[in-house]
Amino acid sequence: MFTNDIPTYIIDLERDETTRWKEVISNEKKAAARLIQEAGSELERVPEIIRWGFARLYRWSGGLYRQEIASWAEELALSPGTVTILNCAYEFSHLRWGKLLGCTTGIRWVEGLGMVHL
Repeated sequence: MFTNDIPTYIIDLERDETTRWKEVISNEKKAAARLIQEAGSELERVPEIIRWGFARLYRWSGGLYRQEIASWAEELALSPGTVTILNCAYEFSHLRWGKLLGCTTGIRWVEGLGMVHL
């Protein structure tokens, strides 16, 4: 499952939000779709109207990275509400009413590099 052939990307935060993840999205679209499919079992009980409302609330409250979220949503053919909820999965994991999803990052030892944050 794990290999040392881990792709590396440089994300230029000076680029416009709508394009800064273009290379990653293009190269990792299949992996992202698999992750979203796995998370789908947790989200299937959340109606699209709630997802839509959550995205609007996120925008209204000044939520960050909305254009990045929109870029992922468009490329993966998902609603912005769905991707916004997935983007907030880590925060949701801290709510007292149960665990919806968990942290969206990880670490791994890579020979020659040491611990790598994903």
